[in-house]
Amino acid sequence: MSARCLLALLDTFGVEKAHFVGNSMGGMITLRVSQIAADRIDKMILMGSGGAPIPPSEDLMQLITFYQDPSPAAMADLLTRFVDDTDLFAGKLEEIARTRLALATRDDVRR
Repeated sequence: MSARCLLALLDTFGVEKAHFVGNSMGGMITLRVSQIAADRIDKMILMGSGGAPIPPSEDLMQLITFYQDPSPAAMADLLTRFVDDTDLFAGKLEEIARTRLALATRDDVRR
């Protein structure tokens, strides 16, 4: 969805000004809305927004390239990169990684 499509949707529903909460691509779209129609935004909260003028972090690159070599070790690595308190795994990191890998590598998910 583009920022212009989002604005058109708001127009359709008669919403003149809104709060925006955007994560990742949603944050990127919200940033674009703020550039082209700042008056339509009351408040915005963004997390992990794309489009910043900085290169992707090493953690994000690991996520982006995960499917180049999906393995239990790669999944465990991702889990430790994106979880603040790895003690929450309670010693079950490898088991959790195997379970998540099985889900992430299903054909319908991978597509």
